[in-house]
Amino acid sequence: SCANNPCPTLLPGENCSNPIVISSIFYSDTRTTCGYLDDYGVSGPDVIYKMTLAQPMTLDISTCNSPVDWDTELYLWGDGDCGSLNPIASADFGCSNSYNLSLFSGISLQAGTYYISVDGWFGSCNQYTLDVTEATPCVTECPPGAMPEGEALGDSTNDGCNLSVPLFGAISCGD
Repeated sequence: SCANNPCPTLLPGENCSNPIVISSIFYSDTRTTCGYLDDYGVSGPDVIYKMTLAQPMTLDISTCNSPVDWDTELYLWGDGDCGSLNPIASADFGCSNSYNLSLFSGISLQAGTYYISVDGWFGSCNQYTLDVTEATPCVTECPPGAMPEGEALGDSTNDGCNLSVPLFGAISCGD
């Protein structure tokens, strides 16, 4: 209770009741989880963001561009479920530049309100950059007479250009 002492001022993003508002897609925010409490997630301090989508969108949400390579985790909740044990999704890795940084690649969401948590693994805290962008669809058109390889790359078949760093190789005519 704060009856005998002044209640501490919550940092922006401290919990689901005081989230940092993502004002638009193509959002980027750099800060630290140090000084925040471990409200949700694994065991590290976490920072909570809130975004509202007016229409269905496919997004990339990541800490891939963080200034420090440390073990982040991302959690995504729907409205009313923020902080629950049942997130829509969680990510502990996925960035091509680091095994430790986290990525939701091409996550499809309906119109509505969502909460994102940036969390540190095993009590760690550090600087991070949270990026939220609309995913770029990968459209590969085969020339006449060509056939798709059916090769698994990234999260699905023929998905190399959906990776944060496109992954593909040159081929020679006739290959």
